[in-house]
Amino acid sequence: MKSAKHSLVEFVSKIASFMEDCLSDWFAYIKEQRKTYLQLNFFTIDQLVILQKELVKLENDEDISCRVYPLLSAVKTGCTQGTLLPLL
Repeated sequence: MKSAKHSLVEFVSKIASFMEDCLSDWFAYIKEQRKTYLQLNFFTIDQLVILQKELVKLENDEDISCRVYPLLSAVKTGCTQGTLLPLL
């Protein structure tokens, strides 16, 4: 029984380490993208996730949250659905 518990602890430890490495790689990737695409610096990671989820909806002819437009107004003054559609 003790060896099964030890194996589980070792397994979870390896998964946690892998996930930490993935997170570190992702942060490095985002940092590089922010250097390349300076407009990304207007948004937090949480805001970028919201924008990604909502803009996909727009591309699929679904309604998006009205909260998206004020976010995008940081890079495009007076952003509306009409200004977004030609850009997709």
